Amino acid sequence: MKSFDPVAAAISWFDAYRASSLAIVDLYSESALLDCNCTQTLVVGRGAITEYWRHRFIAKPAVDLKDVWPYENGVVISYGVKDGVVRSNLAFDGTDKIQRARCLPALRPQERDRYNWDLQCPKCKRTGVADVSENAFPPELLFAVDCVSEGFSVSVPGKSAVDTEIICIDCKIPV
Repeated sequence: MKSFDPVAAAISWFDAYRASSLAIVDLYSESALLDCNCTQTLVVGRGAITEYWRHRFIAKPAVDLKDVWPYENGVVISYGVKDGVVRSNLAFDGTDKIQRARCLPALRPQERDRYNWDLQCPKCKRTGVADVSENAFPPELLFAVDCVSEGFSVSVPGKSAVDTEIICIDCKIPV
């Protein structure tokens, strides 16, 4: 039985993007949602996603891969474009297709406040750490969980610390 590798799927997505290939659309589910914060565009379904990519290949061609961070059911991938760096969050469904994609301009590391959250599951008492960061400059705080210890997962990625939820993978409860 073949297991799904979300990192490999994200690399395939990036390769199709860099090649300006509409094969990228085949990686999305039929009802996928694409939320592009770079252009303030929200599209749903493969037809709309195809049109989005036709324009995106011309307006913001991908240059180089910067980094890839897996998380439960998804991957965050950052890559260069002609005028900066973009970070995309690709969430996969049960058929190994992209169900939700969200991209936003990535900030340079010196523009982010970075700190750690101590994690402990109230039920099994597992402990760990979450590395988090947010934009250092108001008015908008772009919050991100950059990495979590093994045994924990981001179940609700939020735009701020208040609306972000991390769970214990075994107990399935917020920490």
